[in-house]
Amino acid sequence: MSHKIISAPDNFPNWTTASVNLSQAAQNAGIPFSGSFLIGFAQRGDQSMPNSGIAFDQISIDNRGWGMSGWTHGSWPGYVTDEWLPSNHAAYNGAWCFAVAGNQNYQQTPTRAWLQSPEIDLTGYPAGHRIAIAFFHRYSFGSTGDGCNVKITSNGGESWNLIVPYWGYYTAAVPALGMEPGWTGTNGTIWNFSVIDITQYAGQKVRIRFNYGTVGNSSNPGWEVDYTRSRPGADWPQIIWGYTQAKADWFAYSTVTSGTADPTWTPNGSRWAGNDMGNWGIWNLQYENDQHNALITPPIFYNNDMSDTFAYVEFYASPRFEQNYDFGYVEVARFSEIAPHQFNDWHPLVTLHGESSGWGHYRYRVDNLPSTVFGTNRTVVFRWRMTSDGSIVRGGWNIDRLRFFSTDTWLPNVTHGAINGRYPGRLMPSEGDKPADGPVPSRHPLYENPVVLPAYTPSTVEVPR
Repeated sequence: MSHKIISAPDNFPNWTTASVNLSQAAQNAGIPFSGSFLIGFAQRGDQSMPNSGIAFDQISIDNRGWGMSGWTHGSWPGYVTDEWLPSNHAAYNGAWCFAVAGNQNYQQTPTRAWLQSPEIDLTGYPAGHRIAIAFFHRYSFGSTGDGCNVKITSNGGESWNLIVPYWGYYTAAVPALGMEPGWTGTNGTIWNFSVIDITQYAGQKVRIRFNYGTVGNSSNPGWEVDYTRSRPGADWPQIIWGYTQAKADWFAYSTVTSGTADPTWTPNGSRWAGNDMGNWGIWNLQYENDQHNALITPPIFYNNDMSDTFAYVEFYASPRFEQNYDFGYVEVARFSEIAPHQFNDWHPLVTLHGESSGWGHYRYRVDNLPSTVFGTNRTVVFRWRMTSDGSIVRGGWNIDRLRFFSTDTWLPNVTHGAINGRYPGRLMPSEGDKPADGPVPSRHPLYENPVVLPAYTPSTVEVPR
């Protein structure tokens, strides 16, 4: 450095040491290191910059090789064609992605091939620690027999097991993948976010394979994969029907901000999740017109150790919807290899409309639901969904302190109850100045594959014991 800091100002906190894996960052961005590159230091967020600034010192860089090292690809036994290529024709992040046939269409020949990740070391995490693998992708397969899915190995490749996204696969049996579940058809031009829970592999070393197969009677763009990452904790995808960028509204707030559409305090810490962002990150305190989206949990497994009989979901919420026209839903579905039908397979726990004047307590029992929802695997996913029509907009969902737990004590269901003796107020009706002409849009659009994008993690998530 041109100037070494001997000591920080007295009002600075203690020095901390931080390291950044540039190789992994390059790998995530799909861009190999070149002979020269720039590193920038920047602040992001909605907090003000400290008056004294931020001090950096003792910056060093170790060159440990090419950032894309470790990714390999090939064909499965019995097949010879493998069209996986690194390509800069498109990307979710940066300039590169891995794509079947690059920017061309795949060959019209029977194929079954894989793209394999470097080894992912999870030995630092204890058994049962929540871990997720996530990536962005686009796919377009022309034949009803073509498709793709994701697998994992923990024994050096001796065996590969199918792993399932939170949202499930859309097709139950893909002929080109040996009748395994997978994605087929097309998911459009939007890069979709997929999250897969790999908690059962905590404490092990694993590799991931992105598999595609074709039966040989069509030629299409295939599969593009970018920005793959593994992380402790849970990634929380949001689902958007009728996608526009403005309707990708689910975010976690890091500060309490007053406004006509949001509460001015939080019952747990300083963060909560809500769906009143606009244009992918602009905090406008209101949901959008004609909006239909949902926040999806990771798979929640309720065990029945220690004679636990009852299973519950519990959370705090400050719902704000236009009375009688805009609605919030809390719904649950069985976690499965196949995505639940967007409405028929989801069990409603509560439907809300109108405006809350404060945070309320919500709790619902789930072990007594039909076996099609709470089955023998005792694993479910929850979603906080909302729909709006085309007129008045409000603050939408505000949720905090999500807990999923089993117990041997029966507890009553609660909707908008008091929190620590603090009365939340009733759900207040909104204005009724609806447009006089035109029907109210249906709150249940036709079945379709929605766009899936990431959302930030709510402040507190308790995994059931």
